[in-house]
Amino acid sequence: MESEDGPKLYYIDPKDVDPKSQKMYFINQRLAKIDHLSECVNLKVLSFRRNLIKKIENLENLKQLRHLELYDNKIRKIE
Repeated sequence: MESEDGPKLYYIDPKDVDPKSQKMYFINQRLAKIDHLSECVNLKVLSFRRNLIKKIENLENLKQLRHLELYDNKIRKIE
C-alpha cells in the first residue's frame, strides 16, 4: 500500500536472521536497508531481489560472501 509519502518501507527483522546460515533470501519484501547481518560471517549467498534498497551498505563483515543479488532495487550509484 502506498501512502502520500510513497510506498511503505520495511527493514530486516533481527529474528529472521540466523548467524549460522550460508544462504539468505530477502526477495520482494519492500526492504529499504541492508542491516542486521554483521554476525552472519558464514554467509556465502545473499539475495535482495525486488526490494527498495537505495544504498549498498553493512556488508563489510561478510568475508565469505560469494554471490550477492541486488537487481530490481532503487540503487542509482555504486561508490
